[in-house]
Amino acid sequence: NHMYRHVVETATEALHALPSATAFCLEALLYVQGESDNDEEARESGQRLRRLAENLRQDLPCASGMQVLVGGIAAPGERRDIVRAQQAALPGQDASFRYVDTCDLRPQLYDALHFNKTAKLELGRRLACLWLSKPEPA
Repeated sequence: NHMYRHVVETATEALHALPSATAFCLEALLYVQGESDNDEEARESGQRLRRLAENLRQDLPCASGMQVLVGGIAAPGERRDIVRAQQAALPGQDASFRYVDTCDLRPQLYDALHFNKTAKLELGRRLACLWLSKPEPA
């Protein structure tokens, strides 16, 4: 709850700092799963991410059409496999989601959970490519 408010407040402050004549639209949320989930959280991770996106689309200015680009969790483990599967399935359930797998970056987890700098740059490149390959609206 406090982190959600922090995200909304930070984004809103940043958008209000734009010059008043600046037209803007929040086009995308880049989401990278990095924390550990318990069993129940892992099973609900797809729906929880959908709810997060729905809430942000409502609570952030000009975000109603916001896409969600998900960088999958790379760390190994049974619960993380569940999270990966939940999040990888989202694009098939909701066209506003796109997913990129990161399991091949596993050797670049500096603490068995978090990406090192090289992996973060690679993930950024992948998310950018994913965004640039999106179909144009009809």
